[in-house]
Amino acid sequence: MISKNTSIYIINFLLFALMSHCAGIEIYNKNDIEKEFSKIITKLNRNADNMQFLKEKRVGKSGYFYIIDISGRLIYHPQTALIGMSFGKDEQVKKIIEEQSGCFRRQMEGMTKIIIFRPLNGAKYLCLSVSPDDIDVNGLDCTVFDKK
Repeated sequence: MISKNTSIYIINFLLFALMSHCAGIEIYNKNDIEKEFSKIITKLNRNADNMQFLKEKRVGKSGYFYIIDISGRLIYHPQTALIGMSFGKDEQVKKIIEEQSGCFRRQMEGMTKIIIFRPLNGAKYLCLSVSPDDIDVNGLDCTVFDKK
């Protein structure tokens, strides 16, 4: 027979594990990130109009995906009010369009963010914005981006 304390410990452990998994708290490494990009790009290339599934995609606690076009206009963002806005004059967005694939480390709103981006069909770019606390940055060749 299991003691009451042991039962409580097991229940708490299982609840924590379940909540951590559901909240997306696991740490992603370079291979995890590349696999996630590959899955998403394949799905979007099959059906470019189906971007809403990205709303549920998380990397770590705060990481999210967004899509920009070649002019810097947001095609998809989890904050729907931002969709359609143009960031074509932003130096970071210009670099994404110029380089097409890569990684930046940047201070945004007082927080450090890692922005990883890959090309999509149709002159669009899939971007991931994530806190460095949520990923293993080993193996990521991110340049430090300073706004000038």
